[in-house]
Amino acid sequence: MSEITEWEEIIISVDNNFSQNENTARVKVSISLESDPSSIATVTLKLINKNRWKIYDLEYQSVSILDIEKIGYDSKIKRQGIDNLIERMLSKT
Repeated sequence: MSEITEWEEIIISVDNNFSQNENTARVKVSISLESDPSSIATVTLKLINKNRWKIYDLEYQSVSILDIEKIGYDSKIKRQGIDNLIERMLSKT
């Protein structure tokens, strides 16, 4: 994506076969280039409905951004301790 110079060439499509329950949904979105239709990337958006639909996570190749963040925080807690992590987070606000 960082090498794209002609943004008009991007084709984005949403899979109509999404899963949804009361307040969560999973929607697959495909992105490709008009000049190279074989360059398809598919991401799954995880949404939650709290007065309106909001994206809370994104999966690409079965890897969740939320899971990556959890791993990062688990590592910080093990190295610094929860009290130090909270103190550092509060001092940055």
